[in-house]
Amino acid sequence: LTFTWFHTSEPTGRGIHLLTEALNILILLDFLYHYIRAKLAGERDISLPI
Repeated sequence: LTFTWFHTSEPTGRGIHLLTEALNILILLDFLYHYIRAKLAGERDISLPI
């Protein structure tokens, strides 16, 4: 019973994996947004904001 009270702050391996996968998907979606926007505008180069 006390184990769940004091050890809930440690993230599980599955939780870390899901978080990193979600971050990877967000990065991919950001790149695809800028890629599609550049292609629709007829630009040859893709400018990513830094």
